[in-house]
Amino acid sequence: IWVPYQPARGVVHGVALGLPLTGARHIQGIGVGLFGVSAEDQLTGLVLGGVGAGAGGTLTGIGIGGLGIGAGENVRGVFVGGIGVGAGADAEGVLIGGLGAGAGGSIRGIVAGGLGAGAGKDAQGLLLGGLGVGAGENATGVLIGGLGAGVGNDATGLLVGGLGVGAGGTLRGVAVGAWGPGRRSYAGCCCPECWQVLRT
Repeated sequence: IWVPYQPARGVVHGVALGLPLTGARHIQGIGVGLFGVSAEDQLTGLVLGGVGAGAGGTLTGIGIGGLGIGAGENVRGVFVGGIGVGAGADAEGVLIGGLGAGAGGSIRGIVAGGLGAGAGKDAQGLLLGGLGVGAGENATGVLIGGLGAGVGNDATGLLVGGLGVGAGGTLRGVAVGAWGPGRRSYAGCCCPECWQVLRT
């Protein structure tokens, strides 16, 4: 009962329960906090935070944060945040955020955000965003955005955007957008917009 002193130095192997919140330098097992769960370094296992949960280093396992959940470095596993889910570095697994989900580095897996989903570097798998999805570098798989989908470099797979889709490099696969796809070069698409581009 109470809150951990900062900076947290404890190491928990087992169950960490906290009112109003719990935290340690490293938690491995189960972390449950009425308001939140935090780890200065690593947080591994089952995590339930009434308001939020996070780790300064890596977050691995299964977790739910009432408002948000994330890590300063890598995230691996299945995580759901009422507002958002994020990783400062890479993310792998399933990330679902009420408003947004993403990673500053690369993403591999399934990522969905009510407003948007994206990766600062590469994206591989399925990305869904109510407004938009994107990857700063390359993308492979399926990207679907309510308004748009875009990739900074090359894209391979299926890109769908309510208004438009685009790739800064080469787009291989199928691209569907109300205003047509934008790209530097195209390969392998069979939609009417693409054929029109190829003919011209």
